[in-house]
Amino acid sequence: MCQLCPISALATSARWPKPLESSIADLSFLVTCIHTQHVAWKKAEATDTDVDNARGALLSLLRDLSGALTSLGHERSAWYVKC
Repeated sequence: MCQLCPISALATSARWPKPLESSIADLSFLVTCIHTQHVAWKKAEATDTDVDNARGALLSLLRDLSGALTSLGHERSAWYVKC
């Protein structure tokens, strides 16, 4: 199991506060895209073609996921303070 699969599993199985439920689809989509891009990067590495572009696209998606998780953490904290 990769390190991103638990994020996807948590997004689909955990109970989320109503204001944060919109993030579930975003997380699942990002994890799916990262898996796809990781396969493309490994394939580019194996064939030694377009490795830099594949790596750059993967890093960009990982940064997007990191930003989404950080944002979700801030939203969660703000939601729990209101309760």
